[in-house]
Amino acid sequence: MNTFSLVSLRGTMALTVLAGILGCAPMSANGDNTNTADSDDDGANLCLLTARAYQQDATQRADSAVMIKAELAVNDAQRSRGLMHREHLGADEGMLFYYPRSDYRGFWMFQTLIVLDIAFIDDDGRISQIKTMEPCMSSNPRHCPGYQSNSAARAALELNGGAFADFGIMEGDYVLERTCEQAPWAEGW
Repeated sequence: MNTFSLVSLRGTMALTVLAGILGCAPMSANGDNTNTADSDDDGANLCLLTARAYQQDATQRADSAVMIKAELAVNDAQRSRGLMHREHLGADEGMLFYYPRSDYRGFWMFQTLIVLDIAFIDDDGRISQIKTMEPCMSSNPRHCPGYQSNSAARAALELNGGAFADFGIMEGDYVLERTCEQAPWAEGW
């Protein structure tokens, strides 16, 4: 998944394309374009929680949680590469795109091979919007549709297409850190 950001300049929307948007992202040491999150340094264990479960105490929250192992995309190169060229994503795996501040976000599916759901997440970890994104098989990135957030988002979580519904997670629910207590970035990422 590639990402682009919309920047407001004196009332006019301008498109800022991030580095690597045409698939020129760096490859891993073994020559492929994978970024598996095998350790906590490479990823984050996330808690998906319904709004109702969020109102419960910690023990009840843990019983209601869906745990996800998410790769992290925290810099421009990682966000630009996203989940491009992936042929498979595990049922409990995803990618969390984190930004240091909330803003309107936009994503596209150029060179992304699998259907993905994206959840746009506010500062408190609440899901403001979920969209399903179809792969774009065009060789021209300009022919790939964009998927924009309807409100400012601090992060976005991509999972397999249909995964949020399969987990019973919808808009208004939460993406939290592994103890299901607070937004993943609350400790000062």
